[in-house]
Amino acid sequence: MDGLFQELDDIGGEWWWKSEKSPTEALRGAFQFDHFLILTRVYRDDEPAAEAAEAGPAAKKAKQAATAGVQRLIYPKPEDEAFHAHAAWAFTFPAAVPEPSAVADRANKLTQLRLAMCVPASAVKAVQAQTQRLMASFAEQGHA
Repeated sequence: MDGLFQELDDIGGEWWWKSEKSPTEALRGAFQFDHFLILTRVYRDDEPAAEAAEAGPAAKKAKQAATAGVQRLIYPKPEDEAFHAHAAWAFTFPAAVPEPSAVADRANKLTQLRLAMCVPASAVKAVQAQTQRLMASFAEQGHA
């Protein structure tokens, strides 16, 4: 995971100048990125929350009204959740998936989506710190 953040640091910095020795300042500056476009896979949980299913009809209706239009996303890679939290903009769209995967996803009440997001280069360090905290708390809970 740290390799990903090192790569982003290199791309956001002067990697072109270091590797290609570009002759002009304009060419060196052309490869210093301000934003990154990230395309990844996520899942939308189509199953209502367990606590809503156990609650009475009035509580269930209030919960549905409160979460209307809000997607519960599942991120297979922990850094994607942090990137999404720091994104300048993001959107999801349906994924074209092979039939066996689609059947398995339907059995689990999950819909596979693609997540496109634009993340400012200035947020990479914050994303790295957030991901490291998440992984540390996961390890502390005994899941390592």
